[in-house]
Amino acid sequence: QSGHKKRKDKTAVLDRVNELNSQKRAAEKFHISPAQVCHLVKREKEVRHEWEQNANRGQKRKRKCKEKEIDSALMWFQQMRAKEVAIDGTLLQAKFRLLAKAAGIEFKASNGSLYSLVFKKMCGEINNADGEAADSWVKNMLPSLLKDFDPDCVCNYDEMGLFFRAMPGGMHAIKNEKVSGSKTAKDRLTVFLCSNATGIDKFEPLVIGRHKNPQCFKNLKHFPTLYDSSSNACMTGTIFKKWLIKFNAHIRKKKKKTILFCDNATCHTGDFPRFTHVRLEFLPSNTTSLIQLMD
Repeated sequence: QSGHKKRKDKTAVLDRVNELNSQKRAAEKFHISPAQVCHLVKREKEVRHEWEQNANRGQKRKRKCKEKEIDSALMWFQQMRAKEVAIDGTLLQAKFRLLAKAAGIEFKASNGSLYSLVFKKMCGEINNADGEAADSWVKNMLPSLLKDFDPDCVCNYDEMGLFFRAMPGGMHAIKNEKVSGSKTAKDRLTVFLCSNATGIDKFEPLVIGRHKNPQCFKNLKHFPTLYDSSSNACMTGTIFKKWLIKFNAHIRKKKKKTILFCDNATCHTGDFPRFTHVRLEFLPSNTTSLIQLMD
């Protein structure tokens, strides 16, 4: 049984049991054993209550703690993540200290207390991604697209926003929360990176700012990356087209045709010329956070 199937939503399994009025058919639908479905049905009230309390929807089983303070900490963390609040080490340490003080426990919450915790990059679009479309494309389309290209000739790119004046706490926000401070958007750059599948050929990075000739460039003889500008320091169709022309020239020198996997952002889907050495292949809509390697 694959990890993907193991993470199937337990409440969805229960809904299907009620819809089909058959535990066996529900088990077949989700590719799990009838015994697992039977166990879920017996715990249906508890499972649905845990979800309503912002528990982890994909959790395989509930682990109980002996210490109420630890339970409180875990519940706080789950509630914050359910609200999509970004939690870093500093915030966790502050919460640790508050809980320890309330419980009368002497705990310093040093950096060592975070040693065994893993902090992962947050992907803002992944919750809304189309998993089925991504799986289907990877299984049915990708092999035929790659068969004519060596790994050195398979490329992908992505942009990232660089908020060069952001304070550490400035990124903690709840989804849909209106954040004050209009200057934040101005203090950003967009960094555009592209590489092939082997990582051997990393094309020259592109930096996009708000000003065509920034004052800090005065008397600058050499800039270590490509540079372009737009009114909001974001990628545009015009900038992307200029980049594609440079990229095609770069690939032409290698005398090998390359496939470039592109996301379907508006600025990437304009009316581009037919390139001699680069084939553009667009990923399915709403799947890039799952299958775009540079994301």
